[in-house]
Amino acid sequence: YTSAFITCGIKSCFADFIAQFKGKGEGKLILNFQRNIAYILYGGIYLGCGLRFIYGTIFPALFGKAVISTVLFDNFILS
Repeated sequence: YTSAFITCGIKSCFADFIAQFKGKGEGKLILNFQRNIAYILYGGIYLGCGLRFIYGTIFPALFGKAVISTVLFDNFILS
């Protein structure tokens, strides 16, 4: 879970940094650190640890190795 948190947190940080930089239009950067911290936490907690738990623990317990039912549940129920 640590690597999932770190990886997704860093990816979310860079994604928000790019969005804030491109959103200014003039090339000036005034980084909103509170927003960036929120993205880091969201990316790390939900996208990293939360989805690691869902896809790595819950789905195998519910569906085993059945790919079709896993994909259908993911697309139509979870999403």
